[in-house]
Amino acid sequence: MKKKGTDNKIIVIGGSHYNTLGLIKSLGKKRYPIIVLLEHCRLDWCSLRFSKYISELYHLESLDNALEILRKNYWNEPNKPIILCASDASICFLDNHYDALKDKFFIFNVNEQQGMINHYMNKWNTFSIAEKSGFSIIKSYHIANKEDIPKCISFPCLIKGNSSVTSLKTDMFRCENEEELKNCFHEGVDYLLQEYIDKDYEIDVVGFAYNHGQDTIITGAVRKIRDDLQRQSVYIRLDDINDYPQQIKKSISIFLKEIKYDGIFSIELLCKGDKFYFLEINLRNDGNGYLYTAAGVNYPLCWVKYCTGTLTEDYIESIRIKTPYLLMQLLDIYNVFEGKVSFLKWCWQAITANAYYVLDWHDPKPFIHIVVVSVKQVSKKILRLL
Repeated sequence: MKKKGTDNKIIVIGGSHYNTLGLIKSLGKKRYPIIVLLEHCRLDWCSLRFSKYISELYHLESLDNALEILRKNYWNEPNKPIILCASDASICFLDNHYDALKDKFFIFNVNEQQGMINHYMNKWNTFSIAEKSGFSIIKSYHIANKEDIPKCISFPCLIKGNSSVTSLKTDMFRCENEEELKNCFHEGVDYLLQEYIDKDYEIDVVGFAYNHGQDTIITGAVRKIRDDLQRQSVYIRLDDINDYPQQIKKSISIFLKEIKYDGIFSIELLCKGDKFYFLEINLRNDGNGYLYTAAGVNYPLCWVKYCTGTLTEDYIESIRIKTPYLLMQLLDIYNVFEGKVSFLKWCWQAITANAYYVLDWHDPKPFIHIVVVSVKQVSKKILRLL
């Protein structure tokens, strides 16, 4: 692959996930060779490793292994390598070593201070800033175990992990009564209890902040058409940010300016009536980020340009987003099995989607691998039944 535009090496760190693949494709299609530090996973199930845009791939035993590779192979580059993170674990790990890495690599950061991304990955620590920035806030309680459940909690309520580093999507539940709530607690997980709001819809705003949060690029909002607590963003639509109240864009800018953030971010909001409730902020690349790239707004490229001093006003002014823009992932087929959408309607939406998380005619091997693995799994299940 012909190298383009920068002598800085591009390093993507993330798991076996479409978030990581989205970063690889966003910059690979701009002819940047991509070095991938892949978090530990089952390689036989990992499709992204077949992407044609990867120039080097390291399969990590642990994130400590990532630090060893960075020190051994990229520590004394003539131009600082540019790192992009696709997971909470990777950005929090680098943030914990920021002081040792900042002179050698470009890394997403909060005011160039070690540990501050970890601080704001704790959802509880963001609520006061979100409220100060103009967002509505859901009534919430921060607790560690079931003995701390407040007596004033009303049902139904929502329970979820306070940090996405130490908890999973599967730790999120709607609870109808106290017994259900107590059964949700697991050892070592820090929890948020929240008033349950029967939402109209959710949006996910992905953007780019630079100059210590003083400037932001915010172009669109992802409307979640079909999702649930465990399978999120399976069928989504990208809208122009100007289709929503201007206060949203203003509040996001105030928030990022307050924390002095540099990098790609996403903010999730719940809409009920005329109120937009702040849910969380992610200080890394978002899983929905590739939808923006496909629609003409390449935030990973903005980060590369910012790091290399080529993010010009002319380039920013030239950015145009194509909306509405629809994206589907394969997991959405479960909505057919569960009767939430008819098979014919699903087929029509799949055919007319503008983009997909994995399927890509310019980089087909990851999708082919998923199909092969899926066929093998289904075949094994059928053989067991015979």
